[in-house]
Amino acid sequence: MNKKALPDGFTIDKSMRHGLGLFATKDLVIMPTAVTHVHHPILGWVRTAVGAFINHSESPNCVSKEDEVRIKSTVAVESFNLSWVLLGTGSNVAYGPVIQVRYLLACKAILEGDEITLLYGDKKYHGL
Repeated sequence: MNKKALPDGFTIDKSMRHGLGLFATKDLVIMPTAVTHVHHPILGWVRTAVGAFINHSESPNCVSKEDEVRIKSTVAVESFNLSWVLLGTGSNVAYGPVIQVRYLLACKAILEGDEITLLYGDKKYHGL
């Protein structure tokens, strides 16, 4: 299982826009699953490492979408890197809930070295 905070294809680096930003480490022909927020039943929306380093752009290369993930599927847990949501070991995976996630979708070509950006007015990102 992937234990990294960021999915493959992403890194955090100094941004020309503001502080630190999220950058592509390779050309992203097919956008890997990059979850920005996870809805916890008690805590509400929890921002992930991906969501913490997204910077604003008036011409963003990504948009934010929302969907449900069935945690009981081991594939979903590994694909979305959400194992930290579960409060136990693999036995909870078989009985886990359906949770909501917010994730990035590319709306423009993203090349190696490009900063991943969103329009901060995107209600799926900042309308929490």
